[in-house]
Amino acid sequence: EQPFEEFLPYDRFAVRVQETDLDKLPKMLDILFKDSYRLSRMRDELLCSLPHLLWSSVYGSVFGEGPETDAFGTAMWALNHRRVKREKLVETMNLPVKSAC
Repeated sequence: EQPFEEFLPYDRFAVRVQETDLDKLPKMLDILFKDSYRLSRMRDELLCSLPHLLWSSVYGSVFGEGPETDAFGTAMWALNHRRVKREKLVETMNLPVKSAC
């Protein structure tokens, strides 16, 4: 599992390799590099997702990410999303939220 996998489209910008398939990685990458259209699309998707994976610092951003879109803001959004999801689940179970903690 990757950070923020519930809403970042890793399949659009990353190559997932099972540990048992590591010996196939060079061939997989060779095929990918020959497909310039797919590679270009993956780069574009990565550029869209990258700010969510970077931490802004006191010195500013790296790729224009702001406090809402950097890794910290994304982590806060993800935690809130999970909280809301959990509360909705608790509501359907007719349990008070405090008993689900």
